[in-house]
Amino acid sequence: MTNLPVGELVAAARAARERAYAPYSRFRVGAALLTDGGDVVTAANVENASYGLGICAERAAVVAAVAAGYRSFEAIAVAGGGEAPVTPCGACRQVLREFPAALDLEVVCAGEAGDQVLTTTLRALLPESFGPGAFQAEGPGAFQAEGPGAFHSEGPGAFQAQRAGASEAEGPGALQAQQPGVLQAEGPDALGRPPGDPS
Repeated sequence: MTNLPVGELVAAARAARERAYAPYSRFRVGAALLTDGGDVVTAANVENASYGLGICAERAAVVAAVAAGYRSFEAIAVAGGGEAPVTPCGACRQVLREFPAALDLEVVCAGEAGDQVLTTTLRALLPESFGPGAFQAEGPGAFQAEGPGAFHSEGPGAFQAQRAGASEAEGPGALQAQQPGVLQAEGPDALGRPPGDPS
């Protein structure tokens, strides 16, 4: 790690945990993400009355770091409730996997207090992972970039971008972008509306 003792990173995660918004689960988590330049970005979990819209501390830290201009990370410390170390959930592991050298990311897991700490890597927590390199794969079903924001998938029913931001699906009822931001249905009753109905 970049000249930052593990204890300091854990302390930063524990401090962030105190700022968590978890009125439903009461399970507060803090995260401290170490950038490759030695800066630390902290965050806490934020829950929502619509449960699925909550965000974990680890993903909140990644979002804050990216918004601040960071794209490369060396380590993350996670601190949850109790004394036993808390590891990132599967969704957080996948989000962390997105960035350069992600598999070598050091993951330091801790509880809210005590000396019990688990240190591992993202590679160990997310074996045989899916990441950005998969988009250079070749063969049936592979995605290939063809231009800004474009994607192409081979096979029946595949979507193919014709220009930046456009998508076209083959077959009756397909939607095709005719110009940026405009979708036009093709085929009889493609959208289930009577002819001339603008709604």
